[in-house]
Amino acid sequence: MSAAQRARDAGVSTDARSDNLDGRVGAGPRQVISVMRVRLVILASSRGSQPKRVAIAWLMTPKPLLLVQHHQDTQRVGSASRMISRAVNCAYRVFLRVAYPVLANLERTFGIRSDVAIVAVWHGDTLLMVRHSYRHGDALPGGMVRAGETPVEAAARELNEEVGVSARPDQLIFVRSWRQWRTHAWLFEYRPSVAPLITPDQREVVAARFVGADGIPRSMTRMLAGRSQW
Repeated sequence: MSAAQRARDAGVSTDARSDNLDGRVGAGPRQVISVMRVRLVILASSRGSQPKRVAIAWLMTPKPLLLVQHHQDTQRVGSASRMISRAVNCAYRVFLRVAYPVLANLERTFGIRSDVAIVAVWHGDTLLMVRHSYRHGDALPGGMVRAGETPVEAAARELNEEVGVSARPDQLIFVRSWRQWRTHAWLFEYRPSVAPLITPDQREVVAARFVGADGIPRSMTRMLAGRSQW
C-alpha cells in the first residue's frame, strides 16, 4: 500500500497546502509541520490503534507549533488580566475620591486622632513629588500609621505601596514631627545612592516625578525646612 493510500485510510490529507489558511502563499513552516504530522500518522496507522495513533501524532508535534499556541494563549490571558487590573484601579480611585473628603470631615467633626508618616525622597538635589488620585496638587509619599506600626515602619510601607520604592526602616532618617489639630505627622528622609525606579500604584498615586528646587512648591520648602507644618 502506498503512503498516499495509508494517509487516506487514516483520514489525513497529504496535501501540504491543506493547512494553508488562505491558499495564496507558498509552502512555509505551517506546511512543513503539516507534512511531518501526516508522516507520523501514517507510521502509527500501520502499527497501532486509533487512540495510539492520535497520541503519537500529538506527542511528536514539532515544538515550535506548541510554543506558538502557548504564546497566543499567554497573550490572551495577559490582555484580559490587564483589562481587569485597569478596571479595579479605576474603581479604587473613584472610591478614594468619594471617601477621602468624608473621612476628613469626620476627623474634624469628631476630633478623631490620626498619625501620619511622610517620606521626602531625595536624589541629589531633586525631590520626589507625587500626585494623589483623591486630592489636588503635588505632595510627598506617605499615609496613615496602622495599629501596631511605628511611624518609620509606616513610612517604609507607604513608600513601597505608593511608588514601588523599597527601603528598610533603618534607611529612613527622622527629620521632625509636629501636631496639627488631632493629627500627628512624622517626616522622614530617604536618600538612595542611585535613582530608584518609580512605579505609581495607579490607585492612590497616579503620577510621580523628581523635581528640582524650582519645581518644589514654596509651602513644601517651608515644611521641609521646619518653618511650617504643611
